[in-house]
Amino acid sequence: MVPPDEAKKRFSLLDTTIPVKTTDDDELAEEAFQRVKDNVQSIKKRTHKASKKQVALLTALNLAGKLIKLEDDSTSIDLSGKTFNRIKKIKNEIEATRSK
Repeated sequence: MVPPDEAKKRFSLLDTTIPVKTTDDDELAEEAFQRVKDNVQSIKKRTHKASKKQVALLTALNLAGKLIKLEDDSTSIDLSGKTFNRIKKIKNEIEATRSK
């Protein structure tokens, strides 16, 4: 956990606010949070009596399952659009670091 005074962002979900400090750009952090939030809302709609802890665990399992599927089927990843632009940005940052 990041001390609140060092946090770059604050995210609130399931009645909990957490400070988040990340090396990723703000857009990526926002997108990640939005995906988690959407997943939480979807699970809450389907499991009306689940506790916040259960919803959080189901969300983690759901997202982990999606990640495993992507890792197992890496040929299904389309390197166009946002993904390509992120890869290009990272490549440029690495090259800039090497030239210093």
